[in-house]
Amino acid sequence: YAGDAGVPAGGTRRDMNNLAPRFGFAWSPFGQGRTSIRGAYGIFYDVPRFHELSHFVNSPPYSLQITVNQPQSFSEPYAGQVNPFPYAPPSTQEQRAAYQFLRPVTVGLSVDPFFAAPYVQQWNLNVQREIVPSYVVTVAYVGTKGTRLPIRRELNPALYRPGATVGNTNARRIYSPDYASIISYENVINSTYHALQFTLNKRFSKGFTLLASYSYSKSIDGMSIDVDGFNGQDPMNMRADKALSDFDVRQRLVSSFLWEIPGPENRIAKWVLGGWQANGIFIGEAGSPFTVTSGQDRALSGVGTQRPNLTGDPKLDTGRSRDELMALYFDPSKFILPAAGSYGNAGRNLLVGPGSYNLDFALFKKFAVRERLLLQYRWEMFNTFNHANLNNPRSNIGAARPGQIDTTSGPRIMQMGLRLTF
Repeated sequence: YAGDAGVPAGGTRRDMNNLAPRFGFAWSPFGQGRTSIRGAYGIFYDVPRFHELSHFVNSPPYSLQITVNQPQSFSEPYAGQVNPFPYAPPSTQEQRAAYQFLRPVTVGLSVDPFFAAPYVQQWNLNVQREIVPSYVVTVAYVGTKGTRLPIRRELNPALYRPGATVGNTNARRIYSPDYASIISYENVINSTYHALQFTLNKRFSKGFTLLASYSYSKSIDGMSIDVDGFNGQDPMNMRADKALSDFDVRQRLVSSFLWEIPGPENRIAKWVLGGWQANGIFIGEAGSPFTVTSGQDRALSGVGTQRPNLTGDPKLDTGRSRDELMALYFDPSKFILPAAGSYGNAGRNLLVGPGSYNLDFALFKKFAVRERLLLQYRWEMFNTFNHANLNNPRSNIGAARPGQIDTTSGPRIMQMGLRLTF
């Protein structure tokens, strides 16, 4: 704890070398104002997520947590152990001095003494060209590298040995018998992102504007989300979790538009048929990666989202019919459970789920009732085509129906409204 011998007041050592230089340039190579070349590079530091530190309240003596593996009876789950509940943390100096830790101690969070601020390097280079008046095309390369990204890692997994069972997990931990689970908050993960991007921007003129962007990208990391506990497979082999990011989308097209629909010139007809506007947002993208899991703690380590062994190519033709995709998106027979005491060789985020597309569309109409009284009618449609996008399939080979897709996106939703401005 902070204040103990060798532990600084802040819990970690000072980090005084966080220099963040940034550089950018813009160049018009032909001097006509229609073509520009831009580029930039910068380093950006993050700060620790302070809610992480609140996990100290999950550790003794602030609170007490006990995990009982394979209890013999739910009516007497502490068989062979002292029942410490109800628990009251020490509140006086004498109680703190006399406090006795109940072993094995579960440490809800420890902080790496070498913890340093995570940082991101970002760089880009793009070329813009006005091809015709109001239409600008941009081609860009964008790169990002994250370094020292924070995770929570299990420092005290159980080691496999003959006779290992779930029930003797704590007896097989590295720091047994004094400690049970020890979750360490440390920054040991890196990430990379590279993207080729194309953009078409039609500035608003003659009642119409359009913005369309396409990206071809790839994102890789060792872990994509900082969750309570450890979210990898083997806390002693973090390299085995380096793979596509959970949020990696190889191709993505996003387009938005606004169109003021021309109306008749006749005053009466214009009041009914004129003044309409249409806008929409279209998104089409490739699928996102997912991990096939074993559904069992085959390593008997007491931690991790463990994976099976891969025996062949589990990918099936994604050009099959929709019903065939839903019935079996990948071949689960290409995965088998690893031997007891071992981790599977199947990689994280090994497969990629189905792609998706969606259009949200709206119509607007303004009615000028009087000089200072305006009535607007709105008709909005979400998922205009009523297209059900397939979600990722069941990926736990130890559960029912692995490889099947049984969930989709929501149906079309429409709403209408009136807005009176005065």
